[in-house]
Amino acid sequence: MYKFIKPQAGDLSIYCTAKAAILRPVIQSFLNGETFSLAVRNRRSVQIGVGSGTMTRRFLNSLLQADKLEKFLGITYYHQKSLIKGLYQNKYPDDLIFKPLGAGIYDYYFDGKPEPYDDFNEICYEIFVNRGYETIDKGGFIQDTHIRICPYCGMEVVKQSARSKRQIDHYLPKRKYPFFALCYYNLIPACDLCNEAPNKGQTDPLVEWGKGNVIMQPYGFNDNIVRFHVDIVDINVFNPENFNVKVGFTSLCYLKGYDMFFDISDRYTDCNHCASEDYSRFMDFKASPFYNKMNMDRDWLKKAYKAVLSFSPDSDTPYLKERHRMRIDFFEQLNKLRQPGAYYVKGYGNNAIELE
Repeated sequence: MYKFIKPQAGDLSIYCTAKAAILRPVIQSFLNGETFSLAVRNRRSVQIGVGSGTMTRRFLNSLLQADKLEKFLGITYYHQKSLIKGLYQNKYPDDLIFKPLGAGIYDYYFDGKPEPYDDFNEICYEIFVNRGYETIDKGGFIQDTHIRICPYCGMEVVKQSARSKRQIDHYLPKRKYPFFALCYYNLIPACDLCNEAPNKGQTDPLVEWGKGNVIMQPYGFNDNIVRFHVDIVDINVFNPENFNVKVGFTSLCYLKGYDMFFDISDRYTDCNHCASEDYSRFMDFKASPFYNKMNMDRDWLKKAYKAVLSFSPDSDTPYLKERHRMRIDFFEQLNKLRQPGAYYVKGYGNNAIELE
């Protein structure tokens, strides 16, 4: 759980230019009359293509103007939401924009009419997903971001092996919003536990936000919404079972969201072994000056960070270390470096509790 660092302008430009080169001829081909076959559930295959004077044609035409396609591929999450809002306000039916073409939609809009059918969602899916996103080097993309640890949970390594499926989450799901399938800021390297169902999968964060289940887009993540806390329940600190890890959030909607999308609270309960090991290393380090005739160093706290966590609090990056935030929080809890605060924790209902 950490905030993504935005790419350098040059890196983003290279990405957008390269992906625009893939998409531009495909878009132009559809505007020139290309069609494709689509099976509508158990019915026969139907032909899908861009109609005359439709919103699909207007949208695709707009992307071919000047450098519009490159700019579109680099739009931020804020501008993605603005575009979605505009589409919802358009007179084009929402079920032709945000839903795949199923039997019900086919019966209502297309059955008995001449083919090809103009379905905005399916045409965008064919262009941006099937012929765009599915053709990219996913391993290369992950490597270029320098991401090692999943930003959603902060505890699992993002797969790099060529023999295993590379997990790139579409924060706004590509089935519902296929036109964002190649937009840089919608592509989030993630672990398979976070990305696949029954966790995030194809669940739409915008819909869940309206229900009070909120997660933050990694490029806009705020560290202040979460706090890790460890209860030590017995004097025997060498037994990991005596360490209980809690994940607290400043708002109930974040607790509900991160548990629903990523099962955060339960997954971190298994990190008691990590907390026990950090505590043992810290106590050994803290006692060492006394063993050296009280010859304490002014910088002992910074050295303690390094000795206990193997990274310093001010120089290392969270996308390289598993459980980075949990371990930092526990270290600061042990050294009373933070103020107690009210947080919502799983198992305490709708009431906030105080965490050191």
